[in-house]
Amino acid sequence: KLESDAQRHDLLVGDALSELRSIGKKYNCPVLVAPHLKRRQDPQPKLSDFANSSAVERIARLALGVWRADDDPQEMVRVSVLKNTHGVKGVQAELMMHGPSATIQSPPSQGGLFEGEEAP
Repeated sequence: KLESDAQRHDLLVGDALSELRSIGKKYNCPVLVAPHLKRRQDPQPKLSDFANSSAVERIARLALGVWRADDDPQEMVRVSVLKNTHGVKGVQAELMMHGPSATIQSPPSQGGLFEGEEAP
């Protein structure tokens, strides 16, 4: 819970993210945070689009952007690796959402999620 003292909101968010990261380290588990994105004309998110992005850029080890382009079919979703401290970034995948549980899988035309990857 963020304390609403006289501190700046971005500093409070940064402190909260640091605490969440500490919990993940302590229990050796990933922590998923879904921050608010700033609205822009271009639907493809960038790392700087995260609200309070300086804290996200500093603390996150992996940041994914999920979006739909205006001309995408309803079941298509795109994912970009915006930050990855232990691997490649800038990779983009087009995924299909199927059914009410919204399971995600590669489109049949692509075979795998990323170039060179085989379908399961």
